[in-house]
Amino acid sequence: MQNFGIVLIILLALSAVILLVYVLSKLSELEAIAGNIISSRNQTEGQSATASEQSIFSGLQGQALWQAITGDSRDTVLSNADEILTYQIILEKHLRKVALMGFQDGLNGSSARPPQSEMMISMLRGDVLSWLPASALAQLYTSSYDAANVMPNEVKLLAEQVSYTITSVYNSVTLDADDFVDEILVLLRLFTAPE
Repeated sequence: MQNFGIVLIILLALSAVILLVYVLSKLSELEAIAGNIISSRNQTEGQSATASEQSIFSGLQGQALWQAITGDSRDTVLSNADEILTYQIILEKHLRKVALMGFQDGLNGSSARPPQSEMMISMLRGDVLSWLPASALAQLYTSSYDAANVMPNEVKLLAEQVSYTITSVYNSVTLDADDFVDEILVLLRLFTAPE
């Protein structure tokens, strides 16, 4: 009787091991199937992302995009309201990054290093290479750098410089800069209530 109990326990343990091996093999098969599905979905999404990147602004990027938006291009002019609004988001991200870079460098006391004209901007439908005139970016960077350590009596003059720089860029693409100027002035601690 005692041998029967030992044999029964061994058979149960062996059955449990066999069942465990079977379940693990099925899990491996499911993981492989799920991996194939995910990889195929990612490949499809990658192809559609590439297609949508090319369809946004007719595939234009960098200086060519700036020229098409401002009307300086002989080849392509973008004036569709949706494209202009999408470009405004890119423009604001680019200007905001430059202002933050200048302000941070000023706070850290590091040497001034005005940014390049081109900057990669992340959008929902992929990255877009943005280009803005170097003179405007240098002016915004320098003003933002100075804003980090501005004296109270210089705040108004510096705020006017920032406002003028951003407004001139916005005027190039026929957009209203008022709200964005206020946002940047607050960011740089240069905002003062209108008198």
